[in-house]
Amino acid sequence: MEKKTIKPDIILYAPKGEYHELPLLFINYLLKKNNWGTIFLGPNIDLTVVEPIAEMEGIEFIYLHLITNFTGFFIDDYLEGVCKKFPNKTIVASGVEMLKAQRQFRNLVLLKRDEDIYRFIKKEFTP
Repeated sequence: MEKKTIKPDIILYAPKGEYHELPLLFINYLLKKNNWGTIFLGPNIDLTVVEPIAEMEGIEFIYLHLITNFTGFFIDDYLEGVCKKFPNKTIVASGVEMLKAQRQFRNLVLLKRDEDIYRFIKKEFTP
């Protein structure tokens, strides 16, 4: 039996200074289980690492998970920077730090509750 190859459509990472890998691994597992093509970069990733991978054909989403305030920046400032760096991608953000986010951006989806994450994974989420 031939195994079906799923092309990647989402990149997962935790920003530089964020070392909580387990939630990101679990989200990656759930995405794969629901037939998403993922590229898992892991924790403590600088945006310069994400940039060339985001240019790959088929990548539509960049998913970041943030539990701690890793840089001393306001979360809104970080999210604005990511949204501006990748204007043609949908930025999906989850983790407890997202509860502090105040601003919205055109290409940003904030997942503030576990059920939001599950609905996104099942492609049922509407912000």
